[in-house]
Amino acid sequence: PFFLYYATQLPHGPVVTPNLGRYHRRAGFPDLRHREWAAMVTHMDDSVGRIADLLEELNIDSDTVIFFASDNGYSQWGYFARRRWLDDPFFHNKGPWRGGKFISTEGGLRVPFFVRWPGKIAPGDCDHLCAFWDFLPTAAELAGVQPQEDTDGISLVPVLTGRPEDQRQHDYLYWENTHVQAARKGRHRAHRVHPSKPTELYDIVADEGSTKDLAAERPDLVQQFEEIFRKARFDSRWYVNPGETKQQVAAKRKEAADAGQLIELVPPNRGS
Repeated sequence: PFFLYYATQLPHGPVVTPNLGRYHRRAGFPDLRHREWAAMVTHMDDSVGRIADLLEELNIDSDTVIFFASDNGYSQWGYFARRRWLDDPFFHNKGPWRGGKFISTEGGLRVPFFVRWPGKIAPGDCDHLCAFWDFLPTAAELAGVQPQEDTDGISLVPVLTGRPEDQRQHDYLYWENTHVQAARKGRHRAHRVHPSKPTELYDIVADEGSTKDLAAERPDLVQQFEEIFRKARFDSRWYVNPGETKQQVAAKRKEAADAGQLIELVPPNRGS
């Protein structure tokens, strides 16, 4: 038995690829950067393909489960010199979701995710609501071991192996990033940029782009989500907690520095 964690950094900035390959002379690309991006994605795809080919060559592909996912939502703005989270007019690869990387909107959190297990997982798709923290109990069940009890994850083995009636469901999913808090419950999604700001509410099944705020129409759901915002989190000694003042954050940084827990990232001297 073996476990391989292949943490490719592609696609990511800077836009660099070993070669342009099939895109070197292909017509229709608006500029070199788009060719480089396409080649970088293809390089990643080929690399994953080599792993899959090797599993078949060793005749262990039917005993090996491949999980593939991205680490965050849309992010291409910094490499193409345009406004953040704007869809690319050539690739059209953003999707309808609002926002992107660095924030807890749907566009920043929704990621590609697929699982391959020949002979055990039937080709297709499903709308089961899941998150990265489901991987640990899933992998543990597949390996025949007990996962740690203190986890928010739920094993996805039932839905993956064609037993959706046995699949446990999340009551909700929760995210935060400094002051921003967000949660998903069923078809609804709530988001607020600060505890002092209003909570926005969206039906992301009927409104994938989160264009119509339903908070005024569904105060009952807003109340449920704000309760989630209160109970689903724990204060961090080092990280910024939602609602903390600048003075509290400064004191926390000083404590971290005094304890040797703070690393300042100094940008390189661009004149050198």
